[in-house]
Amino acid sequence: MAAGITQAELADLVGVDRAYISGLEQGHRNPTVVSLWHVATALNAPVRSLFEEGGKRSR
Repeated sequence: MAAGITQAELADLVGVDRAYISGLEQGHRNPTVVSLWHVATALNAPVRSLFEEGGKRSR
């Protein structure tokens, strides 16, 4: 949501199915480091930002 794109749009950018992105968001999938890198690249964000909640860093 923060990136302003839908799950389907992100899935297209990453090259995966929308259900995979949904599973990542819900914590039902265990992504590889490579998958995380692809998602971060598609979002034009650092990988570490994928681990931040509510705009605050995880500890």
